[in-house]
Amino acid sequence: MDSNSIYLQETIRVFRQYKELADKAIAQLDKDEFYFKDFGPRSPSIASIAKHVSGNLLSRWTDFLTTDGEKENRNRDGEFVIQSGETRAVLTAFWEKGWAALLDTLSSLGPADVSRTVTIRGEPHSVPLAIQRSLAHTSYHVGQILYLARLAKEGEWKWLTIPPGASAQFNQAMAGQFPKKSPRTIFHIISRDDWMAAGLAGSVRPSSLETEGFVHCSTADQVAETANLFFSEAHDLLLLEIEEDRLTADIRFEAPSDAKSSNALFPHVYGPINLDAVTAVHTLHPDSRGRFQFPTGSA
Repeated sequence: MDSNSIYLQETIRVFRQYKELADKAIAQLDKDEFYFKDFGPRSPSIASIAKHVSGNLLSRWTDFLTTDGEKENRNRDGEFVIQSGETRAVLTAFWEKGWAALLDTLSSLGPADVSRTVTIRGEPHSVPLAIQRSLAHTSYHVGQILYLARLAKEGEWKWLTIPPGASAQFNQAMAGQFPKKSPRTIFHIISRDDWMAAGLAGSVRPSSLETEGFVHCSTADQVAETANLFFSEAHDLLLLEIEEDRLTADIRFEAPSDAKSSNALFPHVYGPINLDAVTAVHTLHPDSRGRFQFPTGSA
C-alpha cells in the first residue's frame, strides 16, 4: 500500500476514534437536561457543540474536492443556538449526517487526490492541510464534549480516557497487550583502519556502497561464515554490532550474489551506516586453526 493510501486510511481511523469518544460520552447523559444544560455565556451546551460540529463537517466535506468548504447556505452562528423543535433526536440525526459526509468523502478519496488543492472561504488548502484542519477542529470540540459531559452528568461516570490515578495500571495493561520487541542486531566486518576513517567521516562507507549500492552485513549466525569466506587472509579486523532500529538507511534481507555464500538472506544496508547505530565494537581474531568464530560476549 502506498503512503497516500496509508495516510487516508489512518486518518479515517482517527476520526472514527474521536466520534466513538463523543458518542460514548453523550450516551452517558441519560437525561436530556444534561445534554442541553446551559453552562453560561462563556460555554455552549453539549447540544450546541454537537450541532456546530455537525454543521462544520457537513459544510467542509460535502463536494469536498469541487466546492468551497464554507458553503453559502451554512449558518455558522446559528449552529450555536438551539431552536424550537430541535430535540435531541433531531440533533442526533444532524450529527450522524455530518459525520457521514466526512467519512463517506474520506473513504472515496484516492491516493492521487492527496496532491490536489481545495479552498475554504476562498483560501487554497492542500488536501492534507484541509484534512488536518478538520481533524484538529473536530478533536478540539470532542474534547469539550467529554469535559462538559462529565460536569453535566449526575451520579456515576464511566471514564472514557485514563481515569485519574490509573496511569500506571493502564501502562501495565498496554505493555501486556503490546510487549516490547528486543531490537534486532546485525553485524559488519571492518578493518581497524577503515573504522578509524569512519570515525573521521561520520559514517561507515565501504567501497561496496559505490560498487553495489549497499553495505554488506551479517546476522550473528552468519558472521563466522562471512569472515571465513571473505576475510581468511585479513588481519586486525573488527566486528561492528549495529542496532537495526537506529539505522537511518534502509535495510533489506536479500540472497547473496556470490556463489560461495549460503542461500540464507543477508542484511544489506542501502546507505552509509550512521555511527550512532553502532552499539559495540568487537575484535575479530582467528582461532588456533586460523578459523574465525563469533566473538564471545557479542549480542
